[in-house]
Amino acid sequence: MKRDYDKEPLVIKNHNVKIDFVGFVFISLLLVFIFIVAKAEFIMLVICFVVMIFFAKPVKDYAKYKNSYFKFSNDKIEFVNDNEILGSFELNFITQITKIPQMSIAQRQNKSKILSYISNISSIFIFFVLIWLFWGLNLQDFFKLFLILFVIVLFHYFIFAIPQSIYQIFNSKFRFFKFTNSLEIKTKDEKAFFIVFISRDEYSDIKEYFLQRLNLDINECKIRYFKGQK
Repeated sequence: MKRDYDKEPLVIKNHNVKIDFVGFVFISLLLVFIFIVAKAEFIMLVICFVVMIFFAKPVKDYAKYKNSYFKFSNDKIEFVNDNEILGSFELNFITQITKIPQMSIAQRQNKSKILSYISNISSIFIFFVLIWLFWGLNLQDFFKLFLILFVIVLFHYFIFAIPQSIYQIFNSKFRFFKFTNSLEIKTKDEKAFFIVFISRDEYSDIKEYFLQRLNLDINECKIRYFKGQK
């Protein structure tokens, strides 16, 4: 028997703001480690200034939207916060559904060039500080090179993907993990909605919903890791 989503709507919490908050805590702890190792007051002040500008938004969003959720009914999906509907779209307005990593949601949501520049600058700045710390270690040159290459390869994963991994694994009690754990839903009016699932049950419920309402299997949706990727 098919589920009537008007009488029994599917509710998925807005995990995105919580994961971003976990990321803020993670970055803060990483900076404390850098400050202790660097032992440089000037560097500490500069990093604090640049990074706090970039990461102030997740704290504000968490305080404002920590109780928000997505409500799936028969013909529409609503974004609700404290019983107030902040956004909605009809299912027949959907033009595309793509699977993406949660860490790339901010990149897709960010339409401000200024904020984009701040984000890039802060990331690059932390990156070079880490390189500087590794280069100052009293190690053989080939081992220094290995460490630098290792940091280059894992830097973005370490900074951005670890928070979504921690949140997802912890909340599923170590029983579920998907790197592409989010859906990007685009509509005819060129808006985009992002829904994060963090457990096997949530993934199954969302999959069943789209199968029943749109005859769409999200297992077959395209996967995109970067904005602009075809």
